[in-house]
Amino acid sequence: VRRTIGDFGVPIAILIMVLVDFSITDTYTQKLSVPSGFKVTSPEKRGWVINPLGSEEPFPVWMMFASVLPALLVYILIFMETQITTLIISKKERMLVKGSGFHLDLLLIVAMGGISALFGLPWMAATTVRSVTHANALT
Repeated sequence: VRRTIGDFGVPIAILIMVLVDFSITDTYTQKLSVPSGFKVTSPEKRGWVINPLGSEEPFPVWMMFASVLPALLVYILIFMETQITTLIISKKERMLVKGSGFHLDLLLIVAMGGISALFGLPWMAATTVRSVTHANALT
């Protein structure tokens, strides 16, 4: 029972807090208004794809070169996080039988991160705690 609760701790916590929010009627809590369909937030301002060279005025060339340093730091951060997660999950004590499935999982993370970046969505990362919890739930 304890392991099951540990595996599903986040969904259980979300469900409990939603029930608490609905049960307390004398306090107002701000809710997120979600549109009925999958669409751009402000279609009059921008579309799905944003021009990387600037939509209102040209993107300065000096800023392209200046953005190399932050991009390199983000690359190092994601690379190190992925490698540390891979080392933790690939330990012999986890007894991974299907190693190719783990590599396919990493490939999907990379592909989804690239697609997310193109559409301005949040990046996916190989978050260590979530990955270890996922591996524990699978074994």
